[in-house]
Amino acid sequence: MKNYSRKSASNLMNKSGHRVLPKTVNLFYSKHGNHTMNRNLNWLVLSIVFLLPFLGSSQHRLSIRVDGVASSQGTLQVAVYTEEENFLKVQGVYRRDSVKAKSGSNELVLEGLPPGDYAVAVFHDENDNEELDTNWVGIPKEPLGFSNSRMKAFGPPSFEDCRIRLQTDASVVIQMN
Repeated sequence: MKNYSRKSASNLMNKSGHRVLPKTVNLFYSKHGNHTMNRNLNWLVLSIVFLLPFLGSSQHRLSIRVDGVASSQGTLQVAVYTEEENFLKVQGVYRRDSVKAKSGSNELVLEGLPPGDYAVAVFHDENDNEELDTNWVGIPKEPLGFSNSRMKAFGPPSFEDCRIRLQTDASVVIQMN
């Protein structure tokens, strides 16, 4: 097998005196002998370096402070929704998290959320069964809270009532009922 290094490739000339390179070497050298692969690689690296900050900035952080927690028993269960039609449905939860409850104020941070509209629901799972306990009519027996809204007299608030528009890092305070 022939060795087509740069030195041996420069010795290949056609009848008119122009250098002729085999196809395998021709991918890496232009007709003037420049390293086009290196030039393309430089453009790729520069593109990645300039685009990286923009790619990372499309993810945001939502800081949630829950006020009015009555006791340190159990956990605070947090559910984040992105669609009105799935709001407060178990199968419609976009992201869920929990934190050990403590009396008074509690904080939780959700990282990596893309820009968009969200609604947050929190309940104090006092018995740690990971379910919102209700009475026989369906009224919650455990304390609840919502972003930008409170429990209404005849049912929960709507997605629109609880909506948070996330375009940058944000924080929300939720008051437990």
